[in-house]
Amino acid sequence: MAARRSAAKARFHERPRHSIYEAKTHLSRLVDACETGREFVITRNGRPVAKLVPLPARPRPVFGDLKGRIKIKMKDVRGPLPEDIFNVFKE
Repeated sequence: MAARRSAAKARFHERPRHSIYEAKTHLSRLVDACETGREFVITRNGRPVAKLVPLPARPRPVFGDLKGRIKIKMKDVRGPLPEDIFNVFKE
């Protein structure tokens, strides 16, 4: 258990470290690098206080994914539009 903890601690300290001042000054560069998969540790007075990591990629929605999950009640869409709404589309 102690070996596992020390291995995790060693990996944590292997990440590039930046002080809060450096992180504020170069935040856009750090975020750009983070988008490529890099991780950074942000320190205050030499102590690690935060970690900047990339977010996991979200899958793109696929056409038809919601088929069968959305129900439209026909009574809600039947009949003509009210006159004021119809005129907005007519213009």
